[in-house]
Amino acid sequence: MKINNLTAHVIIEELIRLGVDYFCIAPGSRSTPLTYEIALRKELRDIVHYDERGLAFHALGYAKATKKPAVIIITSGSSLANVFPAVIEAHYSQTPLIILSADRPHELIDCGSNQAIDQTKFFHTYTTWHSDLPLCDENLPFSSICSTIDYAYAKAILGPVHLNCHFREPFLEDVKVKDEDEYKSWSKKSTPYSHFSDQNFSSTLDAKLNLPKKGAIILGKDVEESDLLSILDLARNLKYPIFPDILAPKSPLLLDQTVENYEAIIKAQNKLSFDCILQFGHAYLSKALLVRLKATPPAHYHIITKTLKRSDPNHLPSSTYVMTPNSFCKSLLKETPQEDSSWSSFWLKNDKTISTFLNSYFKNSDTLTEPSTLQSTISCSKKDQAFYIASSMPIRDALTFGACPHPIKIFCNRGASGTDGNLATAFGISQGEDKPITIVIGDVAFLYDLNSLALIEEIQHPPTIIVINNLGCGVFSFLPIAERKEIFERYFHAKHSFEFEGAALQFHLDYFRPQTNAELKKLLSEKRSRGALIEVKTQASENFSLHKKIEREIQDALA
Repeated sequence: MKINNLTAHVIIEELIRLGVDYFCIAPGSRSTPLTYEIALRKELRDIVHYDERGLAFHALGYAKATKKPAVIIITSGSSLANVFPAVIEAHYSQTPLIILSADRPHELIDCGSNQAIDQTKFFHTYTTWHSDLPLCDENLPFSSICSTIDYAYAKAILGPVHLNCHFREPFLEDVKVKDEDEYKSWSKKSTPYSHFSDQNFSSTLDAKLNLPKKGAIILGKDVEESDLLSILDLARNLKYPIFPDILAPKSPLLLDQTVENYEAIIKAQNKLSFDCILQFGHAYLSKALLVRLKATPPAHYHIITKTLKRSDPNHLPSSTYVMTPNSFCKSLLKETPQEDSSWSSFWLKNDKTISTFLNSYFKNSDTLTEPSTLQSTISCSKKDQAFYIASSMPIRDALTFGACPHPIKIFCNRGASGTDGNLATAFGISQGEDKPITIVIGDVAFLYDLNSLALIEEIQHPPTIIVINNLGCGVFSFLPIAERKEIFERYFHAKHSFEFEGAALQFHLDYFRPQTNAELKKLLSEKRSRGALIEVKTQASENFSLHKKIEREIQDALA
């Protein structure tokens, strides 16, 4: 029997059996066999976008939302370079991703052939696994393709995998199946050809840690909701406050131990120190906490992670336990409970004081600022929507001012924290969550990913995009170099004069420019059938002064 391009057919079929349900395709000739197979499967979800960089970030967003790999299909040549930024983000955020790149046959490499570059191990530093798939011919066992795909999927659970697929013209030529009986047997099934598992977590903790009373629990961005109850039981037992990262899951269960304003307390209380830190999951956002821990290192620092990976930028002496949070917490619950609750009471009392101050501050002012934009947007959020906050100032302001009346799930590219690909990632998250998404993004990040607005016509739910436009890289106003005005304005602020009403018109978005918090909240409360672009105009220098003013008033409130 003969099969129309055996390699492509088996790759796509096996990926479907493994559970892949979302394919992100950039148009190209060399990738025709893979695209053709997907086009034949009407039950699949796919998205097509001409910009490989935006497409890759879109796949990344979908994978962040669903926790399973999306597949990126690209042609040969420089398209791989365009995918690279998303691969780096996936690597550092341990986001599942599978890249299928089409490649020339070996006789067309390094001989002057058009659109031919060295694609072997192209992403190798940033992939959990990579493989160069051979040309399809009659001597290639289909079973070897199946096994390769199955193993690639298992490795992709913890980060990006790259499969470089060589295709020779004509792309859709029938190829004879060598092991025909085995192929027919596989064709009749719907299950994967083979199974791999890369999980090897410890189930128990043997050591008795004898933890001191002045400790805290950090919830990293990759903690699962299923872990929260065990962590809460441990926090109550140890009388430790819980410091949640802005991207950690939120739950009403944690309210009696959670300190949302821990960063503000640390900034206001210069002499605070910790004897113990229990960090669940990987790195967290708070710079104030990082600085304090480096200045006064705790005697005990324990990191609990499902994957063995360094996760402390301070490089403090620590113990890392590769095990589930549930197993770690259950082991520690056997230790003697802490009786003195004065330490946790201190944190919870100050947290309430700051929350009361911030609520009053924003309630009594209708001036639209960068902090109030994040406060208003998050306070108006709905449980049935996704939420994406871009890196730089928006995510930092969300951490400081973004208290929410109900648990919401916040996404952000905090693996490499790049300026690129934020819109495309958010649109992918919307598809993965199957929910409308609200995006808060700075003007430079918006300009960087302007091309990705074309994806809005492909996604199911119209997004709401809030662009905070301070006419440049306003976040750099917080750096010491900002005091050198003659250097700062040209080389760091990168000032521009762009406004975004034209972008909204170009990509068929409704456009609004609110002047007050009340106007912004009204816009966010309205239902829309089209995507919306809301532009908030601010000044970088005024924003810097406002942040310093709020910090001083919080210090006064805690005095």
